[in-house]
Amino acid sequence: MIKIFRVLSLIIITILLLSSQSHSITVSDITKGGYARKLFISGNYLYLADWHSGLHIYDITYPYKPVHLANIHTPGSPKGVYVKDNLAYVGDDDHGLQIIDINDPLNSRIISKYQTQGLAYIVEVVENLVYVADHRGGISIIDTVDPVNPKLLSRFETKGLAWGITVKDGYAYVAADKSGLLIVDVRKPEQPVLASQYPEAVSAEDVVVENGIAYVVSYDSGLHILDVKEPASPKIVSNIKTQGNARGISVSGGLAFIADWKRGLQIVDISNPAKPVIAGSLDTSGMAWDVKVKGDYAYVADWEGGIRVVNIKNPKRPYEVGGYGYYGYAHDVYVKGKYAYLAAGSMGFQVIDVSNAANPAWIAGIELPGDSQDIFIRDNLAYVAAGDAGLHIVDFSDPYRPFRTGGLDTRGITSYVVVEGNHAFLADGENGVEIVDVSDPAEPALIGRYMTAHTPGKIAFSKGNIFIAEGDGGVEIADVRNIEMPEKVNELSVDSINDICIKGVLAYAVANDRLSILDVSDSKRIKKITGKKVGYKIRNILQNKDRIYIAGSRNISSFDITQPGKLMWAIEYELIEGIENIFVGDDGNIYVAAGSDGLRVLIIDEKNKKTIQD
Repeated sequence: MIKIFRVLSLIIITILLLSSQSHSITVSDITKGGYARKLFISGNYLYLADWHSGLHIYDITYPYKPVHLANIHTPGSPKGVYVKDNLAYVGDDDHGLQIIDINDPLNSRIISKYQTQGLAYIVEVVENLVYVADHRGGISIIDTVDPVNPKLLSRFETKGLAWGITVKDGYAYVAADKSGLLIVDVRKPEQPVLASQYPEAVSAEDVVVENGIAYVVSYDSGLHILDVKEPASPKIVSNIKTQGNARGISVSGGLAFIADWKRGLQIVDISNPAKPVIAGSLDTSGMAWDVKVKGDYAYVADWEGGIRVVNIKNPKRPYEVGGYGYYGYAHDVYVKGKYAYLAAGSMGFQVIDVSNAANPAWIAGIELPGDSQDIFIRDNLAYVAAGDAGLHIVDFSDPYRPFRTGGLDTRGITSYVVVEGNHAFLADGENGVEIVDVSDPAEPALIGRYMTAHTPGKIAFSKGNIFIAEGDGGVEIADVRNIEMPEKVNELSVDSINDICIKGVLAYAVANDRLSILDVSDSKRIKKITGKKVGYKIRNILQNKDRIYIAGSRNISSFDITQPGKLMWAIEYELIEGIENIFVGDDGNIYVAAGSDGLRVLIIDEKNKKTIQD
């Protein structure tokens, strides 16, 4: 399957230098991931095959806090990973087998590939042979004695789609979807032959074999336990239906740990294989696709929920102790110090460590009701506009433990928030602009409302007035010095204003593909000074020091505004699609809320002391 919307993974940036200054940039890695699919543990490293963004490597020295080390982008959509002798073998869907040198995790690189005939899923390595469950392509056995030059040794056409595979004592056990379990004799790997099959495990997706017992998980019928001491004659021992849909399995210490899709982690007592019993379970925040166990911890590949770490010391009462989260759909971003804060849609408020801007690392998050679309930061509080859930106020005094301190459920759809003094101004859809007293963050209170002529969008504050961008309705200005009874001052019904910001007596407004400067020294007599078309539709605008930054869906431009009333085009960066919003940090880098790709950072070397490579 060709990956859809695989954006910003290997970015080529075209820089149009429109001034005498030279710039060089690179773009940070996609540490967000997107769809956690399969896991592998080796020593203190956890390897994740992520359907969206390639292979990720984590340090799990402290199990409750995985540390993200690297992300190696693969050309396909990783479905499986196996690690042996400092090499990672990745089943990369329609791009076959990818072999990655991980000797130095921070400098990992793809060294070779082999294009299989099907869709490379789960991978198993025995000595110098790689066994690939190749979906519609059956099984591919690849000789990697020279890993730089992998060669096909043989293929075996399976009757069903090969989803999962494990190899024990000369036999390959294949989870073959509608055909159940296939047992293939690979004692002569150049001539694999079918030894037997167990068709009752319809929709088989994964399999492990321990001590002559095969544990097969079926999406439809749960766990099947088979006696395979004689591989040519497998015998059913027992079957137990899980609560959800079984997709992945690990066996350890008389227990089977099952990734049970929408029902999270299921723990089955298999000390008596003839009478398996569900001992405990934990419903994860995402959808569990795979699980691996090390010591007292189970690591769950939780699809959009990222990696969840579960304490399983007492299998009857498993509980989550940590993880590495994915952070939803990034609508807005604010950077303060070494942390970036995201309004992340259904994933609420997320905190990213950007001390190494080239490799942003998720550290914490809090899910919030509604759809978190916009964020305003002041001191250690985040004000989050959350769609139909109104306003949330989050305390992040400790960035590792943010918590919701208060909020207000408005009557409309809150899409934007700006805070001035003790008041928050909310763009609340058909309800206009709601004015909220936030002097007590634990108990914000609605104290006023300004009914706009059109649906409100972005809001700027200046000298007791709010300037409201209303799309086709232009800009509306209201005097809010009497906070409980705001009054209309003026409106500018020109163009289709998407966003506005103010510096001094000048307002910078964007409409379609035009950036305009307005004189707002007298809010009752707004004058247009100048404007410039940029060649793309502008979505938002940001003022930082003596520059104005504008962003479209794939372009970012900056203008020098050191001379009031004039726009001097400084530079433009052209990216692949994905920009939702931008923020310029104190480090001069541009932080991009990149929608489904989370947070991206344009690392800018203004002094051009060196050329930075992606």
